[in-house]
Amino acid sequence: MDKNLGLFGGTFDPIHYGHLGIAELFLEKCNLEKCIFIPAKVSPFKIQNKDVLYSSNERFNLIKKAIAYNPKFEISDFEINNENEISYSINTIRYFYSKYSNYKLFFLIGTDQALNFNKWKEYDNILKIVQVVIANRPEKISEVERKIINEIFDNKEIWLNNKIFSVTATEIRKKLKKNGEKFNYTIKN
Repeated sequence: MDKNLGLFGGTFDPIHYGHLGIAELFLEKCNLEKCIFIPAKVSPFKIQNKDVLYSSNERFNLIKKAIAYNPKFEISDFEINNENEISYSINTIRYFYSKYSNYKLFFLIGTDQALNFNKWKEYDNILKIVQVVIANRPEKISEVERKIINEIFDNKEIWLNNKIFSVTATEIRKKLKKNGEKFNYTIKN
């Protein structure tokens, strides 16, 4: 019988409690053996983004520290150390598909990404390899947008139906830059 593996990619600039809560629900809802956090080098949708707080290596280390409390959480440097500057999900998914051929792969994205999923590089091939799981984001979606998402995924997506963490990484970056300090992420067990 196949085991279930979760892939959770993103910029994680910075990682926060919302990410961790979603990852824990992802583990539970999809019966995952483990959830792998995959920080992007450069997201194809954020190529011109100047609102960056942490380098790839800093983000990797912050994530590693933040997830240490849960033995089912792992981190991969695949995208950060990849020779390609831009992190395309199809390349990452193919890598994990070849590495974990005896696993069923679940791929976690937010509603913001789900709305534009049909603009992703080789999105149709992504859907052949992984089961897409969608997490709610603080930005609420309308019923029309939910129908668009259902059409993109042919109603085969899994919805986490997670509680909304009211703060986004974008808001955290703005506050930290305004205050001129770095984010010191510690987990209290």
